[in-house]
Amino acid sequence: MNEIINNFKEIISIPTIINSYFTGFDDETINVSITLSQTDIENKKNKFYQIDKSILIGESKDKVIGHSPLPIEITTTNISISNSFSKKLIVKEIINNSEFEYQFDIIDNCNLLTSIKSKDIHKKILNDEWFGGFSWSPCENYIAYIADNKIKTTSFFEKEFKDKGNIGDQFLYRESLGETYSNVYNPTIFIIDLIKESVYQIEPFPIDSIMAGQIVWEPNGNGFLFIGWEIGKRVYGMRLCYNRINSIYHFNFKNYLLEKKNNNNNNNNNNNNNNNNNNNNNNNNNNNNNNNNKNKNNNNNSNNKYLYIKNLINSNKKVSFRSLRFSPDGNNVIFMGFDELIYNHNSCSKLFLLPWSKEILEREREFEILMDYKFSDDIESFYGIYCIGFPKGAFVNNETIVFSNSVGSINKMISFNINTKKIKIIQTKGVIECNDDPLNYHIYSVKNGMILARVSSINKPPSIYLIKIDNNSNVIKSIEIYKSPIKNKNLITTNISIHNVPISYNNNDKFSNIKSFELIYVKNNNKNENIIEIKRPTILFIHGGPHMNITLEYTYQFAYLQSLGYNLIIPNYRGSSGYGKDFIDCLPGKIGKIDKDDCLSSLKYSIQFIDNQGIDINRISIIGGSHGGYLATYLSIEPLVKTVILRNPVIDIGSSVTLSDIQDWCMYKCGIDSNNIYNSLPTLKELETMRNCSPSILFNQINIPILLLLGEKDKRVCGKSQGLLLYNNLIERDIKTKCLMYLNDGHSLDDTIDSKLDQWINIAKWLNENC
Repeated sequence: MNEIINNFKEIISIPTIINSYFTGFDDETINVSITLSQTDIENKKNKFYQIDKSILIGESKDKVIGHSPLPIEITTTNISISNSFSKKLIVKEIINNSEFEYQFDIIDNCNLLTSIKSKDIHKKILNDEWFGGFSWSPCENYIAYIADNKIKTTSFFEKEFKDKGNIGDQFLYRESLGETYSNVYNPTIFIIDLIKESVYQIEPFPIDSIMAGQIVWEPNGNGFLFIGWEIGKRVYGMRLCYNRINSIYHFNFKNYLLEKKNNNNNNNNNNNNNNNNNNNNNNNNNNNNNNNNKNKNNNNNSNNKYLYIKNLINSNKKVSFRSLRFSPDGNNVIFMGFDELIYNHNSCSKLFLLPWSKEILEREREFEILMDYKFSDDIESFYGIYCIGFPKGAFVNNETIVFSNSVGSINKMISFNINTKKIKIIQTKGVIECNDDPLNYHIYSVKNGMILARVSSINKPPSIYLIKIDNNSNVIKSIEIYKSPIKNKNLITTNISIHNVPISYNNNDKFSNIKSFELIYVKNNNKNENIIEIKRPTILFIHGGPHMNITLEYTYQFAYLQSLGYNLIIPNYRGSSGYGKDFIDCLPGKIGKIDKDDCLSSLKYSIQFIDNQGIDINRISIIGGSHGGYLATYLSIEPLVKTVILRNPVIDIGSSVTLSDIQDWCMYKCGIDSNNIYNSLPTLKELETMRNCSPSILFNQINIPILLLLGEKDKRVCGKSQGLLLYNNLIERDIKTKCLMYLNDGHSLDDTIDSKLDQWINIAKWLNENC
């Protein structure tokens, strides 16, 4: 038990890189900030630190010339740097009962320029990679951001109803955005005005029909673009659902400010006129006439109260776009997504271009498809776009964008020329990789041909690299500016390899062009005292989604399992992202079949062909979460498997369908007609179909120890009800089981420090006892 706990302490002490960004840039020096998160076990909290680096740019070699002597603890990660690097925004949340209050500090290189407070103007600020961060206007006098709109309600017994909002609606049910956003109902746009030192909501705004996000300013500063998600009769889960219908909108901020100024002047004039009304009846009559004329003008404007918002996409199209980026010259906007209705929550995306000019705001312009879907039979080295979005400043020049993207089991750096439509994987071997072991890349930012990237592998904690590329996207040089500590001998000695597992078909399958799937194998090479290789317990680790994948990215969970001496088999089964559109499209209607077969094949293939001498076939276990838990439950009846660990698993789709925030997933994945997947009450036939696609039909065949880890606040699969369904069946049949319920955690089981510190030690303890 001491080894289990001590290993966890050692692994958890390695800081997590949560962000890195440029803070200064000139011809000779580049300044970079790195934000780290570290777990304080004693005080049960996550702490955040900042490290600053200065890099001298040399002709042949760059070097770090200055850095923080020690990491500086920071109280917030809501930090944004202006485009010119001359200002910094620091956002502090002030906890005050149920009210939301934020303080916006603006500083320059040496001074606090202003501190602006917003009390109860809005609810939670949505500063993440999906809704986007803080967006500075080119003049740097305005900062746009997304926050949850505050809906004012009051009871029937308030003494004063004035400005209290909707009377009697304080308990009105409203659908949230589901998992991760369970307390978010109406994301909209807010502005920090540095001139007037105020914060205000963009209004009027169609909050009943559009949810806003991902703001990006026009280069001339006259307005900004944003993604607006359609609000239908129902609101479905947003988290990792790239297919939610939306459009691209333009907001004319310049005209909005002029109108706002005119309205303020009119109000001031009205007040002045009213004060003088009692002095002169003739003036009073004249003033009333003037007021009437102004009211008429206001009424005319109210007929088109959303005058400053324009939908740039044909409103008849059902599209799902994301990640808007302007080219440096302002002539083009690029973005990714789907130009058709897609039922899979994540799929291979297309890349689009919208030419930008004054005319686009006067008439509709068609966007151009720069890159279409990729399929298995036309794949060479690139499998299509699967990333959540482009990095900040994705353009290297006016023609070339750079981004990180899954290419099979590896996240690689990709460049794409919007004129030639030529795509290139940026090669780093011999520059960063010194041997044959591949590395995983995540790009944070791009500026003047310099890439700021996180580099890691499953057995290598992340580093931050500054990478310089030329106009042909060739790496000229690189410098490691931050390196995570690593001491654990099991982590150091593990080998990582990627293998293609062949797929066999019994009949003419529509997707028989898919010949194989990949698995990542993590081999623990630590020898015993006699330098003899020993067979080791092995974990089949199955990812959720199902339209996600596992890459070589370092995680503390994998590192911990390696530190305990386990081999890992990690399959990216059919349905995973990163392998072509048909690799995803082949799964709906076949869940619990082909994905389960691939996971079992990965286990058998590893034993037979990859590491026959290193895998102890008597100590095979499975860990799976969400859809991975669904597959792990299916595989719990296999003779090779000794125990299974389930994290918020899908157990019975039919009982989950009316509770999940993604009801459409439940039905579409089971092959139910796409015209019916949004019906709130499935038919008996549909329920039967979903039951037959669920591992619950195998309950009475499960006879091995099962550990369940559930989040009480899970909105995605409603893990509490799903997991307890299996748990109750097991205890009724006297099968060894244990259930851990994390009361403040959702689907991912990483929302609280309590679950982080508890669950993986419990997992290690369970494996030690049962495998």
